[in-house]
This record gives sequence, C-alpha cells and structure tokens, in this order.
Amino acid sequence: MLKTVFKAGELVVLPEKVNINSPTSYPDLAHLAKIEDAVEELDDVNEYTGPTADDLRREAEMFKANWEEEKQKMIRSARGEAEKIIQDARNTALHEINSKTDESIRNGNSFKSIDFFTDKETVDRAEKMKVCTCLNPLQTALAIFGCLLGYKRIAEEMKNPDLVKLVEGIGYRESLPVVVDPGIINPKEFLDTVIKIRLPNPFMPDTPQRIATDTSHKMAVRFGETIKAYLGSKTLKVEELKLIPLVLAAWLRYLLGIDDEGKAFTVNPDSNYESLSSMLNGIELGQSGPFHDKLSPILSNPVYFGVNLYEAGLGKRVEAYFEELLAGPGAVAKTLKAHTSEKA
Repeated sequence: MLKTVFKAGELVVLPEKVNINSPTSYPDLAHLAKIEDAVEELDDVNEYTGPTADDLRREAEMFKANWEEEKQKMIRSARGEAEKIIQDARNTALHEINSKTDESIRNGNSFKSIDFFTDKETVDRAEKMKVCTCLNPLQTALAIFGCLLGYKRIAEEMKNPDLVKLVEGIGYRESLPVVVDPGIINPKEFLDTVIKIRLPNPFMPDTPQRIATDTSHKMAVRFGETIKAYLGSKTLKVEELKLIPLVLAAWLRYLLGIDDEGKAFTVNPDSNYESLSSMLNGIELGQSGPFHDKLSPILSNPVYFGVNLYEAGLGKRVEAYFEELLAGPGAVAKTLKAHTSEKA
C-alpha cells in the first residue's frame, strides 16, 4: 500500500521544480484497451453535376405547356380538315342532285328519290318520325301483345289480322295526323314500308321479348309524344285515341306476368319493374274491377307516359281496357279483336 502520512524528517524540500512525466504505456492494463474498428477506405466518387429537382420541375412544366399548345394546333387542324371534307361532300352531293335533276328533265322522266346529305335538324326530325310515329310505337305494341299471346317472332304476329289492324290503326289513323315530317322522307310511304315489308319480313330477327325490354322507359316517347301532340292540337281531340290507350292497358296487363292462357311467363328486364309490380300486387287473372286504386299511381305518373293520363282525359279509358284484358283466359285476344274491329 502506498504511504500517505509522512514525518517531518522524512520530507526533503528541493530548491528546483521536478517534472514527472506520465507513463506512456500500461502493460498491466493492456487487456482493457479499446480496439478501434478498421475503417474501409472508399473509392473516390465523382461529384453530381446533373440537373437539380427544380431544374426537372421547370422542364416538366415547360413540356406540359408545349404539349397543350401542340394539342390545340392538332385539334384546330383536324377540325379544319373535317369541315373541308364535309363541305366537299356537300358540294359533290349538290352537283350530283343537280346533274340527275337536269338529266331527268331532259329525258322527261320523274324520279322518286335521290341520296343526298342533309343537316342535323332534318336528321333529328327523321329520327323523331321513326321513334314517335312510324316504327318504334308499332314494334312496342306488337311486343306487348306478342308476349301476352305467346308469339316468338314479330313476323309471325303480322299473320294475325287483328294485330295487323292494331298497327295499321295506331300508325295511319292515330299517329300519322301528328307526325313530324322531315321533308326528305314521305312519312306515309315510310309507314307503308314498315307495315307491309319491314314487320312481316321473316328474315328480321325481331322478337317480342327483346323489344319488350325496358318498356317503362319507352312509353313516354313512343306514345306520350303523340298524346301531347293531340292535346296541343286545335283540330284533333285526344278522345279520338282508342288503340294507343289499348296498348297502354295491355302493358299493365303484361306486367302481371300471366299470358292470355293463364300461364306465367318471365317479364323482360326493366329497371322499374319491381316498383311497378309492387303497385299491381294482388291483381289476378279473372278479377273484376274497379282497379282505380291500383292503377292510378301509375297512370297519373308522367315519368311513364309523358303526361298524367287522367289530366289528358285517357286514364279512365285505360282502366276500362285493363278490366277487359283481365277478364279471364282468352280475354286479351277477345279485347284486341273487339277494339280493332271498331270503325274509326
């Protein structure tokens, strides 16, 4: 142990300072020394001198601006080319019409039609003539009665004289007086072609079941427009409509999913079918009316027919037809014959 207490005679005072150097190694403590981890020397790396994030952002914004400008140039160029093509086509068509007209006059012949280009308004009128009067309403009428009477093809229905009278009455007697005339097609001649050639054509793949799909979305256009035209006419009376209300009543009868023989069938897909079916719930074949409470929520809804049929003066007539169609097996065919045989 080191001595820490000394007597007076044991100490010697030296006149000069004595420096004692600290030890440079500690052999006895070598095992406690920390071993430094070896440091791996890295190769020299070249300093990054490429574009910065801001440089890349500015470049992207510049590219976007240039692309927008280039895109607008392409659109303007394409629009110009399209307008030139349309104008050239019109000029060519006009030249062809004039040439054929001159040739016909020189030869003393008449001609019924010439193919030509026309404007959008005329095309829209032609489409309205087809959809609201001369084709689609007749197809829908045949589709509804076809499903009830068990037909599988529209062409087969046109062999039934009562169904022929139905589409003739709707087309010639009730719809043609308010037809939208496109000017380039004679509505009467178009209707003749539909009834005498298109609908009876056995090679047309039209089926009642396909056409009956989504009928709730079609009635307002295919029949409602004609009803509104009668309501707005100064010379025609909506009470003159007999067969269009019959089709509307037949559609409600169709929604029951029971054919004219009393057999169940699958009602074609219609997004409104569930709500319509729930309103008709409880009505069965052979029941007698009145059915006003069941039918009025449907017949008064302009969503389905374009108008409130009671306000139009047709609601009660549709209710009466519905009662006849529901009287029992065979009632659909009987009602159809009775009302298509009536004189106008």
